[in-house]
Amino acid sequence: MEAEIEQMYKDALAVTELQETLRWSALGAVDNMKEKWESASARISGILPRIASVNMDAAKILMTAWKTARESGKDFRLLAACISSTLIPALKESLSVLYGTIQFSVGRWIFQKTGFGFFSVRDTESGRLLHEPHDPMREAADLARYLYRGEMENFHILGIGLGYLAWQIWELSAHTSDIYVYEDDMIMLQMAYRYGVLSWIDPEHLILVDNKDKEKMLQMFLYGEENGLHNHYVSDWKLRSYHDTEYGVLVDTFDFNERTQRACGMQQLINARMNSKKAMRALAELPQVLKTDSSECVVVSAGPSLNDAIPFLRESVGKRTIIVVNTAIKRLEKEKIPASLAVMLDPLPGLGKHIQGIEEYTEAIPLVTVMEGSGTFISAYRGEVFCIEKDGSDDYCWQFGGTVASLGLDVAYYLGASVIYLVGSDLAFSQGQNYAGDVAHDVMENVTEGISVESVDGGTVQTDLLYQRYRETLEAQIAAHPEVKVYNMSKHGAAIKGTEAFYKK
Repeated sequence: MEAEIEQMYKDALAVTELQETLRWSALGAVDNMKEKWESASARISGILPRIASVNMDAAKILMTAWKTARESGKDFRLLAACISSTLIPALKESLSVLYGTIQFSVGRWIFQKTGFGFFSVRDTESGRLLHEPHDPMREAADLARYLYRGEMENFHILGIGLGYLAWQIWELSAHTSDIYVYEDDMIMLQMAYRYGVLSWIDPEHLILVDNKDKEKMLQMFLYGEENGLHNHYVSDWKLRSYHDTEYGVLVDTFDFNERTQRACGMQQLINARMNSKKAMRALAELPQVLKTDSSECVVVSAGPSLNDAIPFLRESVGKRTIIVVNTAIKRLEKEKIPASLAVMLDPLPGLGKHIQGIEEYTEAIPLVTVMEGSGTFISAYRGEVFCIEKDGSDDYCWQFGGTVASLGLDVAYYLGASVIYLVGSDLAFSQGQNYAGDVAHDVMENVTEGISVESVDGGTVQTDLLYQRYRETLEAQIAAHPEVKVYNMSKHGAAIKGTEAFYKK
């Protein structure tokens, strides 16, 4: 790391340590708090003379705030109040005076000093930031505390950025964990050493995975994920970066699952507790209560093409097994079309609104879900509830993920479908909309920006990264059941590999 940059970063660590002081204060861990405070205080002592040589007014403000904090006595909450209210703002202003504004470009990357002293990076090709533009070290610290577990002997990061997360993980491990870095952009890797903090990690604990062969690099990352703990992290700017490789979809799928767990893990545990009080039946009993035993199944989602499929759904009543996802239940109730069964997957508590006011409609419709599904939805549902066991005790290899339509598709396969019709699985903004009318979500119209993909009618249609991921999940499920004919009933949605267009071109 360049000497001037390293000094700036070491000064900026004073803010990081003050933030850690506040965190330990909130936990009531006074000894840990004292340790961080003394370290931060020593850094501030070294900063003050240099600030005074540049701007005496800024130095006086910092000195006053620092002195007030030091005189707070043994009351750790008073110290925390002084740090958060006056000392951190004064230190931030002093660092800004001391180092000014710094911005430069290297290749496709723009580097800019943030308010707290560390650099952030912007990708000029995508316009995306690699790090938070205000306090990237704090961002990395928060993420590292969530990701790291004491039993992790190593940690794997795909996409290094400026090394903030790698360094924070190494710090949390008390310099005992090995950090594996997977990065195919040599410029970024060089910048992580020169303008980042990668050089702060002991070389004996830093393993740079061979990046000359991108395919091999990704294979090694995924192999480690399959054979280790949950100690792998995909940097968000790497999403969709490897779709020219054999392993790109697997990387994105792994990342999606991990992000979902980080966002919803606690809610899933809460749901499981709530749902355990509901009398759920084994999935093997589901065929006994279905009102149709047809081997033709219709999976009804809430995409724009649901509007076109209403006549087909009316004609299907009693002839086909109609599987409706939770977001489309309101539309079928409004059309007075009885579903054969419903499926629900998401853990979000707000899903209870999807059947609010139409609970009576659900009385005769079995629900297939997971134990971690929305507790508010399941508690409001009046029909019988059947729970999937993903541990294999259902005697079926479940592959659903992401979109609830994926669960509907898997349930159709589980029931032994010979033909499946996908309704409302546009997975794109067909006709400029994201949803059909009268479903659980608000409808956005005139959506024209996004990613252009092949449409069912042979043209192109706009979609986004999330819909792309959902489509790939459906395609993987369909590929696993080549003996079952699957029709895509969207006229203008995204083409789904493995399906046949119901409306011929």
